[in-house]
Order: sequence, then C-alpha cells, then structure tokens
Amino acid sequence: MNEIKIQIKMLMQGFKDHYIVAVSIFVFLFTIFVTAAFVIEDKYQANALLKYSDEDVGNNFSVASPIEGIGALGGINLGGNSVDPIDYSIAVIKSRIFLEQLLEKPNIKRNLVAYKNYDKEGKTLYFNTNVYNPETSEWIKDINFLKIHNDFYIKNLNLTKNRSNGFLNISFNHVSPEFSKYFIDLIVEELNKAISIVDINNSEKRLELLIQRSNQNTKREVRDALSRLIENEFKKIAYSKTKAEYMLETIDPAFIPNKAYYPNRLLIILLGFVFGLISSTLYVFIKNSSEEKDIDF
Repeated sequence: MNEIKIQIKMLMQGFKDHYIVAVSIFVFLFTIFVTAAFVIEDKYQANALLKYSDEDVGNNFSVASPIEGIGALGGINLGGNSVDPIDYSIAVIKSRIFLEQLLEKPNIKRNLVAYKNYDKEGKTLYFNTNVYNPETSEWIKDINFLKIHNDFYIKNLNLTKNRSNGFLNISFNHVSPEFSKYFIDLIVEELNKAISIVDINNSEKRLELLIQRSNQNTKREVRDALSRLIENEFKKIAYSKTKAEYMLETIDPAFIPNKAYYPNRLLIILLGFVFGLISSTLYVFIKNSSEEKDIDF
C-alpha cells in the first residue's frame, strides 16, 4: 500500500516537473480527435421492416413459386420450399447481378459513388467533378464495378433477419437522407418486380407445355389432372401480375432520417480525452522511470 502511494506521489511530481510537455501531448491528441469528429461527414440511415409475402392464392401456390423465381435469377433450380425466402432474398439483394439492375436506373450510379458532399439546408447532393460531371451527365473517371459493389453498396447496406418472427430489417447509409430512403424503396420494388417477372415467364412456359400435353392426351383422368395444373398456373400468373409486393411485403416503410447515424461525435471526443490522458500519463511514467535509472547509476 505504501509502495502504491509512493508511485502516485512520484507520478504527481512527474506531472509537475514535465507539466508543459504532458499538457501539450494531451491537448495535441485531444485536438486531433475533436477535429476528426467534426470533419467526418454525416451519414444518414434509413430503415424499413419487411416480411415474406406468403399470401396463398389457392391449390398448390405457396412458398414454392417465389422461391423458384429467385432461384431462376441466379440460374439455380430450387425444388419445393427447402430454402427460406427471407434468407434467399438477402442473398439476391447482396448479389452483383442485382446491383447491376439497380445501377441501370436513372441517377442511381452517380448518387451512389460520385457524391462529394451534401448541403443540409438546400437538401442538395454535390458531386466530385473529377469523377462525374453533373452538367453533361458524363463520367470522367470509370469506377470498377467490384469496387462499387464492395465499397459503396455492401459496406453501407445492412440486412438483418429476425430469427424469432422471420421479419427482415433493411437499412442503407448515405450522406443524403433523401437518397438513403429512396434507395431502400427502390431495392424492395426492384426485387419484387424481378422475381414476379421470372415467375410469370416460368409459369407461361409451364402453361404452354401443360396445354400441349392436355391436347395430346385422351385419358380423362390425366386431362383432369392437367386441367388443375393449368388452372394453378393461371392463378400464379394472375397473382404475379397483380401483387405489387410480390416477394417482400412492407410492415414499416422507410422514412427520411432527420438525425445523422454516423459519426458518433460525443464518443469520438470522449475517446480523444481518454487517449490524450493515457498518452500524457504514459509519457510522465516513462520519463520518471528513465530519470530514476539515471539517479541509480
């Protein structure tokens, strides 16, 4: 106990002896953290809560059709309902082929990768003219697609499935709160649209084959079975064409966020205070230790 008190007294004396340097270290590091806290640009996060659109339209139409549609997007033949629709929706949304479809939409690519800063008062997004010229809509610098996918898309996209109820929370971070909200809406809309188109095409192909087989077969039992399958495919097509939220249904839609999600300025400043204090204390401790060795020598 006495040794601890001695060490504390020596440390306090060291602060007095090296006051200027210790304070300078603290102020320098603290200033760096404070500056960084206010230099880092705000990012806003919009969120939406979704569920699998599991409405039954009768007969055999349930989970299988949307799942088969998703599988077709990736060239995968999925049988039955062995794949969870939410898990597969997450995989499709994160895929490169899906991002390619999104980038074809007007202004999506420039807003996603060519922004420079955002004017909060004017609610205006400004662009890096070394990358993109907004006046001529011309790309000055071509950005690698894989970089777009990894650094601008996946890095800011969050998809979380609630394992207890199967709901999907989707969020996206961006310097523009308006774009973060719009981009989530676009992702959900395009996913539903893409899967419904694939399912319609698949149903039409199956329908064509079933009608052909029905016309060729003379057995009543077989014709009745084929008729039921034909009716089922018509129901699938009707459902696909009329259901807007075909795969993912919105429970809580995305709203324009009014507060920045990142950075946490208070936390950065607090870390700067702690790091500065530790660094200055460490300097004094090392200085005291070296001076003690000189005295002993």
